Amino acid sequence: MNESIKELARDLKDYIELRFDWIALNASEVLSHLVSIVLQKIFAILLLGIALFFLMFALAQFLGNLMGNGDILLGKSAIVFTVFAIIGGINSFNVMDGIDGLASGLAMIIFGSIFFLASIESNVSILNLSLVYLIILLPFFIFNLTKKNKVFMGDAGTLFIGLGIVWILIISSQEDHNILSPVTALWIYALPLMDSVTTVILRLIKRKSPFLPDLNHIHHQLRKRYDISDLNILIILLFSSILLSIIGVLGQLYSVPEWIMFNSFLILYLVYLLFSINNHKYL
Repeated sequence: MNESIKELARDLKDYIELRFDWIALNASEVLSHLVSIVLQKIFAILLLGIALFFLMFALAQFLGNLMGNGDILLGKSAIVFTVFAIIGGINSFNVMDGIDGLASGLAMIIFGSIFFLASIESNVSILNLSLVYLIILLPFFIFNLTKKNKVFMGDAGTLFIGLGIVWILIISSQEDHNILSPVTALWIYALPLMDSVTTVILRLIKRKSPFLPDLNHIHHQLRKRYDISDLNILIILLFSSILLSIIGVLGQLYSVPEWIMFNSFLILYLVYLLFSINNHKYL
């Protein structure tokens, strides 16, 4: 009888210890999740603060003649639009850092396009600013692709570069500097923008949170759906970005009506969206 009681006591002790271990483990997971949410909120607030700070220097006040019946003026909504444009632009560039050389390569194409237009318009301030970014990005791009002495951009780098891109596109397309139209900025920044918007749509189709990370970005699609190597994906995406930027720059130089450029961009995006939805079925 004593042995049975002792055995029962041992079993009860083991059970209690297991329950405490389970509670401790789950409490750790819950605490980790809460900390993650808090950090995300702090980070979002920080981005918003940065965006509001840059509003003192860059404010999107009009969107151009997108409908063919005159410029679209933002008026009182200019601040809200600019904040969302900056935060959305930063995030869309950040998620393009999925393979070596992609984020830095896209940034060089964007800044190179702005540099070209600034040189034609003789806008020295924007030209010099673009040149500084190009000088910084070129050696990084080279070392990011090497196997030896490889360097990485990381979130801090992509957020900083993304902020610079959005900021310079805004100030370049508004009246004070105006070396390009807002719709030209769309074409120059087309690939990160289309990828980001499409990823959100695909998440909503799956009934998932649009803010959760996944493998629906264009570089993931090409890798998983078509089994293309990272180097070939890099070449394809950079070539596509160059082509889109050339279209935007030529439209600017030859004064193609903004509503034509805008509707052409919408058609292009629709094709891109259908392509991604088709790939989405096989991921």
